[in-house]
Amino acid sequence: MLIVLAALLVVPAVRQSVTVDEFAHVPAGISTFEDGRFDLYSKNPPLVRALTALPVLASGPEWKSLEFPEGKGNAWRPWTVGTRFFYDNVSRYDLLFRRARYVIVGLTIALAWLLHRYCKRTFGEWSALVTLALFAFCPTVLAHGSLATVDMGAALFALAAVVAFRAFVLGPSFRTSVLAGVSFGFALLAKFSALVLIPAFVLLWVGVRVRDRQRPTRREVLLGALAVVVVLVVVNAGYAFHGSLSRLDALEFESASGKSLQAHGPGWLPVPLPRDFVLGLDEQQADVEAGEFSNYLRGTWSATGWWWYFLYAILVKWTIPLLLLVVARVVSWPKFDREDAFLLVPAAAYFVVVSLGSHLQVGLRYLLPAFPLVFACVGRLASAPIARVRGVAIAMALLVMAHATSSVLAAPRYLSYFNAIGGGSQNGWRQLLDSNLDWGQELFLLRDWLAARGNPPVKLAYFGHVDPREYGIVFDLPEEAAAPHHGLYAVSANFLMGYPYVLLHEGKLLNVPRDRFAWLRGYQPTSRVGDTFFVFEIP
Repeated sequence: MLIVLAALLVVPAVRQSVTVDEFAHVPAGISTFEDGRFDLYSKNPPLVRALTALPVLASGPEWKSLEFPEGKGNAWRPWTVGTRFFYDNVSRYDLLFRRARYVIVGLTIALAWLLHRYCKRTFGEWSALVTLALFAFCPTVLAHGSLATVDMGAALFALAAVVAFRAFVLGPSFRTSVLAGVSFGFALLAKFSALVLIPAFVLLWVGVRVRDRQRPTRREVLLGALAVVVVLVVVNAGYAFHGSLSRLDALEFESASGKSLQAHGPGWLPVPLPRDFVLGLDEQQADVEAGEFSNYLRGTWSATGWWWYFLYAILVKWTIPLLLLVVARVVSWPKFDREDAFLLVPAAAYFVVVSLGSHLQVGLRYLLPAFPLVFACVGRLASAPIARVRGVAIAMALLVMAHATSSVLAAPRYLSYFNAIGGGSQNGWRQLLDSNLDWGQELFLLRDWLAARGNPPVKLAYFGHVDPREYGIVFDLPEEAAAPHHGLYAVSANFLMGYPYVLLHEGKLLNVPRDRFAWLRGYQPTSRVGDTFFVFEIP
């Protein structure tokens, strides 16, 4: 099944144009090695993007050393640097990013292997196979497992941290303590969201000891302290100890949380974390508090979002057979045990934080670290007593097969996948936007569509950062609403529905205000290219 997963991941890795976040992540990873800098894309830690940069660096790309002050700066700086990297390497740009994507493909396969191994040892072979199938054929997993972004890497290291923590709690030793510390340190170096595991781990540790009516021994407490020390060493080493132990009053915070901590904490206190880690976390927290972009759900925009946003995203973006298996797990095996707790408490921590603690709701990908944990819990159905009933076993097998079939039929357009509840992939724009649907991944489809028609001039609003002109697309921007309209128009779904963002035109990033291209919604599209481009022919 791992071979099938690899094949399903490689196809979109080859056939999709570079997406919005990839455009900035890979150059930022190159900057880490070429310039010794960690602050180009500080909203995410450096581990995963540095890994994606390795095969790119091995290919000898053109790279100009960066010149910008340390610390925080223009929020669009990673994309500005990405634009320069694009033009400097345009002749083999897609090849370079394809190689970067292969790193994430490898990490996704490693995640699948670890998930299967954990479930096989804990629940048995059949549960492990069902869990692996749920993971390997999940459209969201396949979508982000083929892109050079940090989300799947974060999911891998989060799962490793959960597995290692479970081993430590059930068998405290020097080995399990160090492994737990190293695993969690890598999870923090992959994505800041791994911090939600801290309260989950504390709750699980206390819960297990209360359940077993055991008080933590002095040895166990010391081993726990050792794990914390290892975490700090790993995180600081991941940033080459740059800015480690900076004074609290020497840091420039932007978020309300960071400013409050600085105002009430002792200014002389050395912060036991790298400076760029702390400031990057603060920058991300500022976005979480304010919302980096407006949130969209079923035609409605909101600055604060909805508590049920991610539940709804799961409802319309997971396959229907997978949803039915989740329901079956809940109703057929209502008694949840300790092993379920090790899976569901961390998963719930992710859900609570991204749903209730954030105004940033732009993609189901924020919950990806919780997916393997939920799938493992659902996969336990295969080892439940009810699964021994012949009819139940056949029904489960059919649902798993239907889940796999749904994803295979959607290939390679996994990013824009929506199930029948959401109206199918062609109607996903009615439900959700951004990385749930349109991340600039279908420029190649538009290029080929135009080429088949003789490359006519087109008025294009493309939600992406690569320059369409370099792919042979002759275009201009659509006019303002009050101008006369005629000709061929192609507009990305995000822009058509009013998404405020930027677009690249003649080498410059231009601001796109809310509903800049909304006037096009008054016309009936004459064609659709993929799931994200609307084409209008106005006489």
